[in-house]
Amino acid sequence: MAAIPPPPPPTDTPPPTIALKQTKAQVVAIFGQPTKVVKLATKEIDYYPDMKVTFVNDKVTAIE
Repeated sequence: MAAIPPPPPPTDTPPPTIALKQTKAQVVAIFGQPTKVVKLATKEIDYYPDMKVTFVNDKVTAIE
């Protein structure tokens, strides 16, 4: 009986991720334009289909 060959390596790329302290430009480069933006003084909340990203002074401070 012949040996079963190993499966090919995965071709999928990992899902895009963001991190705290990234800039808005970095987030937009990764996820594209948000579906909705709410601006409150130095705070901005960008809404994406499956998450919301909060920026203070153009830096990510929260990801929900």
